[in-house]
Amino acid sequence: MRKLVFLLCVFITLPCDASVKKAYEESFASSVVLSDSDVVRFGFGNFDPVNILEQLGDDAGDKSVDLRTQLQVFALPYTYTLDEDSRINTHFSYISQSQEILLDDVTIPDDSHDQIFTAYADYETALYRYDNWLLEGSIGAHVMHYDNIHDYNSPESRATKAEVEGIYFNTTANSVLTDMGLTLSRRKASRWGHWLVKSSYNHFFGKGFGGDDTTRDSTPSGWYFANSVRATIKLDQKLKHTESIYLKFQRVDLGGDARSAFSTGHYYEYGGGLLIDTRPWTSWFDNIGIGLHYNEGSVLSGGSIVIYFNEE
Repeated sequence: MRKLVFLLCVFITLPCDASVKKAYEESFASSVVLSDSDVVRFGFGNFDPVNILEQLGDDAGDKSVDLRTQLQVFALPYTYTLDEDSRINTHFSYISQSQEILLDDVTIPDDSHDQIFTAYADYETALYRYDNWLLEGSIGAHVMHYDNIHDYNSPESRATKAEVEGIYFNTTANSVLTDMGLTLSRRKASRWGHWLVKSSYNHFFGKGFGGDDTTRDSTPSGWYFANSVRATIKLDQKLKHTESIYLKFQRVDLGGDARSAFSTGHYYEYGGGLLIDTRPWTSWFDNIGIGLHYNEGSVLSGGSIVIYFNEE
């Protein structure tokens, strides 16, 4: 997305300060959503089921799968339980994208690599309980560092280096964002397992600091609203701890800079797989597993093989 802004600024003689500022705001906003594995799930073995089934269609799926392949998302979560109703959630995440940038009438592409490091923590507490219903609220902060590494591989791109270096390419940026959330859920146990209905809303806003001069005025903001239905079905109902089939369907609505970054106001994610209850062997996490997930309706449309960790 930043590369598109770069091309427009080079070939169209218009002031681009606002476009550059917007590009950084969208980068930070998209990273907030991408680092939340509950609303966007990344894995490996990315695929487009339309191509697999050899159905007719345009090339949007190919481009989306290419983007999923370019992106690497790693998140390390940890939760500190304070009492029955309160906890501190943390995660450290790393998001990177490597791609080739090919200017018009140029045969040698440039190499570009973007990466964002994030440290996040929030305080979450139960606000209301009734029967199987639970309303929770949270407030937290993201501290983010972004940098771009760009290699000018052609004489044509090297000729523009003086104008774009430190503005569009080979830049650094920082941002701190406040994140406030509300989650309403209903969990119901059954002799075959359990099901969970969950709605969560997150609103975030922040300010750039440090970094290069062109990045300091960025003010990323946005929101996302996720509604999901999940079911965990025991394969052997006679055992207390056993393997289970896990199913999930989810719709995510986006606003602000997050909507611009994903090029849509909403998308769907659904999938399923196998979960193994790990509580008999460790208290560090509840379950692990493997499955298939599919994203539909965003720039990241496509499927992936995913690893489950502490699924609800």
